[in-house]
Amino acid sequence: MDTKQRIERLTTLLERVFQGDVGIDIQTETRPLIAKLKETNALEELQDALRKKGFSERESKVLSGAHHYYTRWKYVMPSWHPIFILKNEHIGFMNIGAEAVRTMFGVYDAPDITASGTALQRIAGLMKDWALLEGHMIREENVLFPVLERYGFENATSDKWDDHQDIRQAFKHVNDLLEMANEMRFNEFRVELRKVLVRLNKLTGNHYSAEDVDLFNNALEIVKKDDWDSIRQGFDELGYPDFMPAPTPPPARVNPVSINVVLPERNEEGMIKIGHGLMSLEQIEAIFNTLPVDITFVDKDDRVKYFNDVPDRLFPRTKSVIGREVRMCHPKKSIHMVDRIVNDFKSGARDSADFWIRIKGRFVYIRYFAVRNAKNEYLGTLEVTQDVTGIRGLKGEKRLLD
Repeated sequence: MDTKQRIERLTTLLERVFQGDVGIDIQTETRPLIAKLKETNALEELQDALRKKGFSERESKVLSGAHHYYTRWKYVMPSWHPIFILKNEHIGFMNIGAEAVRTMFGVYDAPDITASGTALQRIAGLMKDWALLEGHMIREENVLFPVLERYGFENATSDKWDDHQDIRQAFKHVNDLLEMANEMRFNEFRVELRKVLVRLNKLTGNHYSAEDVDLFNNALEIVKKDDWDSIRQGFDELGYPDFMPAPTPPPARVNPVSINVVLPERNEEGMIKIGHGLMSLEQIEAIFNTLPVDITFVDKDDRVKYFNDVPDRLFPRTKSVIGREVRMCHPKKSIHMVDRIVNDFKSGARDSADFWIRIKGRFVYIRYFAVRNAKNEYLGTLEVTQDVTGIRGLKGEKRLLD
């Protein structure tokens, strides 16, 4: 096969790759062809051929393996793909962490807190960018992991969720330390800052390496294109870090996840009889989405069946979570508490449980209720989450509309 034939074959294969065909078979054929073009310095010819097919400059570089991000990756893949997006973000966050560690030595080598001011301000700014890693982890936990679990990756996703919790704690430690900079002896502060920043970087780097081995590379061989399309749709719904390049749009419109719903009996006007009244399905949905609380319903078989779609949810949800076992929606450290609540609801030992925590300066009230029918039979668990920061601050009375 000469260079021209290799390029013709690769343009056909890479068009399939861009559409989401990233399985092991196509990778096995694609990689040696690209390697041969590299040997003969013909990658630019391949990129020209891809551009003539309508691919952008960036897409042609990614697909040909010439893009600088590709050098760390095992697979050729399209730039719209969820795994491409996640790995791209991995590099971005590791770059932030590396700069924070380098900047930290400006603090460590300073004679006092005043002289370290510029370096500390830079680290604080980098940590604001690093805080966007939370959205990255939420996308994995709420969109990617539920799909991978259906393919048998439960243990791997559970381990990665634990990693996320460790990273969150390490990041909080860094920010808590920065807030106490002026309250500590400088020598103690600089030693601790070095330790916590290095730990944060190490945890994150090890986590990203493990994700490549345990999840990403294996998932690319197994997960079907339709599921990657749904994952990308979920990613788009939750959004991306501002400092990263906007992801390439998917090649085709993503079809929404279909959920079979058995509707209650309606009367002739299309109204549904509920308790003491009649409402349309549109009204019911609008009411749930207007309530000033996040609602999630888990059925008697411990599967997530519903969540309401309110703006600014405290705990994001996507369609991928529908049908997921509730135990898989929590990190390992919390599973024992989930089991205890659900088992107590099922046995009738309790009908509710509540918790309150602080999240990013907000006071959040989390309540769980056992849902039972008229015969007192257990139907499931309802989670209700509410930001009560403003409510806790109410004083006096308000009788008029201002």
